[in-house]
Amino acid sequence: MQVKHTGCLGAVLILSLLACQYSPVLAQQPQGRTIPYQIVGYCWSDVVPDCDNLISFGTRRLTQEGLDEPDLMKAVTDKMPQGHRVMFFWHIETDLTDHPDDRCRNAQGNLTEHQGIWLDNGIARIRERVERFFSAYKRVGGEIDVLVLDYEGGLSNWHLGDNIERWKAIENDPRFPGIADKLGFSDLSTVCYWWQQQGDARLNYLRWNALMFERVADALNQAIHEPLRRYFPNVKVSNYGYCYYTKELGVPDLNGHKYYLFGRGAHVGTHQSPVLYAGIGQLEHNPPEGLTAYPKTPFNAFRLSLNDMRCAVGSSDVPTMPWLAYRGWRESGVYNNDLYQELIFHAGLCGADAFLYWNPRPWLATQDPAEFTDDDQDRLFSACLKQLDELIGDPSRKTLSRGLIPWTANYALTGMRARGRTVWRFTPNLDDGTALEDTLLSQEPATFRVGDEVITIPGGKVWQPEIVLSRQGYWVIAPLDAAPDVRPR
Repeated sequence: MQVKHTGCLGAVLILSLLACQYSPVLAQQPQGRTIPYQIVGYCWSDVVPDCDNLISFGTRRLTQEGLDEPDLMKAVTDKMPQGHRVMFFWHIETDLTDHPDDRCRNAQGNLTEHQGIWLDNGIARIRERVERFFSAYKRVGGEIDVLVLDYEGGLSNWHLGDNIERWKAIENDPRFPGIADKLGFSDLSTVCYWWQQQGDARLNYLRWNALMFERVADALNQAIHEPLRRYFPNVKVSNYGYCYYTKELGVPDLNGHKYYLFGRGAHVGTHQSPVLYAGIGQLEHNPPEGLTAYPKTPFNAFRLSLNDMRCAVGSSDVPTMPWLAYRGWRESGVYNNDLYQELIFHAGLCGADAFLYWNPRPWLATQDPAEFTDDDQDRLFSACLKQLDELIGDPSRKTLSRGLIPWTANYALTGMRARGRTVWRFTPNLDDGTALEDTLLSQEPATFRVGDEVITIPGGKVWQPEIVLSRQGYWVIAPLDAAPDVRPR
């Protein structure tokens, strides 16, 4: 892995320091151990023992074949830390929308060849699986604290595609008038061919997607969360990408689609799960409102994902477990850039209850390991969470930052109350080659200059950690009532 801020030499230095501080001394973790961290990560693949604040759900995923083997899953979860017995569904719920008895019906009530959007039988099928497994798992003494879902199917226009015959079958189904009333329109060709529409009809695909997002969330809750909490009422549950938004805090997606114009989003289980993968697609030429472009720069990618997190936190009090990828994922706009660590820090200060870490390893002999995560990247992610825990590992911590970072701002400042003080992370835009040190005017009181603005945190002091994990920002520790003061230069 290369940490980009001062070149490869800086990468080697950081990773050498991490290896010294977090040497692998926990070769065999005791069963049911406790861990001394408030802030943890649940990760896709196994990690080295020194990443003891990361708990893997990839050791043995719950598959359909494993539904009748609760003892085997219990043997896995028994080895996880107390309070962090995490499970992951693998193809348990992926056929939610595919049940043959959930096809559209004609005027006579007979099934057609086209799959519908009424999921009663799909819900019942998955609910039976969940009931069967968790009733047996409870019976053998199994425990679960967290269930991670990665259901990425659905009923949006992107999922249903442009087969107009399917859309017409939905439109002609006797159950459709109730859907049309909620949509405010009934011509689904305007959704199927959304890009051809003019005027208000051009937004019909967004109306459709908002309603279907809520319907799928409700279906997953009926099929999974409701039966699960009968046996484990305190279990935490989330699904990839499901979170809330408002028009005021709306953030377009990576391709510029303004989904926030309709609906308010939804969550599955107990937690929102915004996806902070920092990718910019067509948003580059279909930018946020008020801009003419949104170039693919590291800071723009960082700000986009940070605003996704701030949007979720500011739109609902439902707690969050955001997804982050590994640092070397090439599709990320902060690929091998210290803004990756900055995104972790800011997401933590926004109030992440825990982190979901996508750290895949090669699973085929033909795959290039350089395209996947490695131990060093996992250690860096772990170290970032440990630094957050050192600063804000307080169960009563509260974020101070619930609004968006302005799309034209050249810095991000996120704060949190924890342990009787405030903790801030200041991250300036250094895409133009500005040195981080040139933005610091004073360590105490912490004062920064970016462009034509001077930012002061009264009573605040720049905190220098023993190991600097990022050269793109500064930590500030300030009194409990500190509020940033921003003035023209």
